[in-house]
Amino acid sequence: MFLVLTCAYSLRREEYKESQIRVFPNFNARYALMGYSLPVSDSILIKLLVNFGFCENQEVDPRKQNQGKNIDIILTANIYGSRCHKGWFFQWVDFMTELDPRFKSPYSTFGTILSVLVDDREGARLIFEKGLKRFPNDWVLNYRAAYHYLYEMQDAEKAAELMIRSYKNGGPHFLAALAAQLYTRSGKAAFAKTFLLEFIQENPDSIHIDQIRKRLQEIQ
Repeated sequence: MFLVLTCAYSLRREEYKESQIRVFPNFNARYALMGYSLPVSDSILIKLLVNFGFCENQEVDPRKQNQGKNIDIILTANIYGSRCHKGWFFQWVDFMTELDPRFKSPYSTFGTILSVLVDDREGARLIFEKGLKRFPNDWVLNYRAAYHYLYEMQDAEKAAELMIRSYKNGGPHFLAALAAQLYTRSGKAAFAKTFLLEFIQENPDSIHIDQIRKRLQEIQ
């Protein structure tokens, strides 16, 4: 208990200073927690919320997000390299999800923060993939991961795959049309056509049915 309390206090007391050299987690420490992984995980959660969106590399202009308004621009935009690459924030999120892998929210919440605020493209990808292995049918997690693959990784096929999985597990119907457009863009028009025909058959009363039919007509 003394070890756990000492660790928790140490995690909370670290102040937010850009110039401060920050402590990185030691994954071997999880073997010494003697069954107290969940309280320590909660302390790490507090640490991450206090240091919301922190990136140790403050020298790079953070305004590199893909601002494309249509698929062609999104997938061809020239975006800068990430400010952080598997940096401090990612490593603590990764450690926290090792200590409490069944806690679902951090995968989608901190995956998005890593993608958009921290600007750690690879770190976000790893957290999303880690979460999807444990919660493959969570539509929100699939939806947010799809955003990351579309805007930050510029991977049309992977984004389409995640959008379809999101839609099939309760996500909004408009994802079907967008996924079909992405599959067409990545050279899989036949698959997109089959998927849209199935959607029309299964959801004839969808408010997005006209959009789906328009997309199908464009593919044909």
